[in-house]
Amino acid sequence: MRPILRSTILWALAMALSAPAICADNGILFEPATQIPAEGGPGAKLAFLPSGVALLDGGVGAISLKDGIGLGIGGYSLASDYVPVHEGVKHDLGYTYGGILMDYSFYTKRLFYVNASMMAGPAQGWSVARAAGSNRVYDNFLQIEPSLNLMLNVTHELRLGLGLSWRFCAGADLAGDLGTDLDGGAVSFVMMYGSI
Repeated sequence: MRPILRSTILWALAMALSAPAICADNGILFEPATQIPAEGGPGAKLAFLPSGVALLDGGVGAISLKDGIGLGIGGYSLASDYVPVHEGVKHDLGYTYGGILMDYSFYTKRLFYVNASMMAGPAQGWSVARAAGSNRVYDNFLQIEPSLNLMLNVTHELRLGLGLSWRFCAGADLAGDLGTDLDGGAVSFVMMYGSI
């Protein structure tokens, strides 16, 4: 699935879970008996990788359980060209990951607040060496990504966030198979819509 399409689907799902509902007399299909406290939206990351910086796009969505704790899903994919060099040979790289998201927000009713989260789940990278007769190589692995975000309450429903995260990858020899490691830091931007 294309990264932009996937992030759009994730964003639409988060919107469906978190958008306030109105009764059918006011122009929508249904009104749930209780409002589900949830939020979600698209995001982008500048990932710092061994051969340079790459752009990742995707999104997250979470249901607020209570007392600032949230549980949801998220996913990101490589959205820019990234061509690492391994043993003197250039490689074309693809990379996507997703998983379960757990987060905790502090002081959510203030103009600025802090959100700490961790996403863990499956990831896949693929690589093709720019050499005659090379085949595409795939690696599946586990990725854990803790992050810390500074959030701005723009409206009661809309929040913008700027954050830092770190990717930990395990379960495969990424440098040997794909020509690069995928561990490393990232600067992220996220737009969240919904009630928390």
